[in-house]
Amino acid sequence: MNDGRRLAAWASSAEALCQSLEEAAAHVQTLIDLAERKQEALMNQDRAAVEQIVQEAEGALAQLEAVESRRAFLIQECSRFVDTKGDGEAAAEGERPGGQGELRRLIERVREAGFPEAQRLEALFVRMAEKVASLQRVNENNAFLLQYGLAHTNLLIKALTGDAERAGATYAPGADSGEPTNRTRILDRRV
Repeated sequence: MNDGRRLAAWASSAEALCQSLEEAAAHVQTLIDLAERKQEALMNQDRAAVEQIVQEAEGALAQLEAVESRRAFLIQECSRFVDTKGDGEAAAEGERPGGQGELRRLIERVREAGFPEAQRLEALFVRMAEKVASLQRVNENNAFLLQYGLAHTNLLIKALTGDAERAGATYAPGADSGEPTNRTRILDRRV
């Protein structure tokens, strides 16, 4: 392939890769928005809203997976143009082909080769990493809310089934003394 065609093919592949990164970032932003809505629904204990958001998130994840597959292909396609060794640089052991590590190495090689797309690719890579980190933070907060809610529910179940009685009644005469009581009720209704 002559240099003119090779540069045109590179430019086309690099542009497609940039577009796939922008599209992936948009899908991740959608997931962030959904996760934030889910957090609000969890705090409001709105089960119907949580179910709706989970369905929307599953759809957004399916779209993101399709974009990620295309991005992985484009990373490998672009790598052919800047491969200085002639054999392509395979993903490191345990690394997903076309993943973040391969994209990082591609950007380094594009920069070294002097292609103008390096700066745009790097900016998109950083933007995507920031969005993924933001999504991770919101998801961790949501996981905490779910764990807290489950722990609270578990405590209520134990209280209602009598497991709490073994430790003593919570609201019974003498319960605040720190000594276990032999009462079989959780709440002293005589008060």
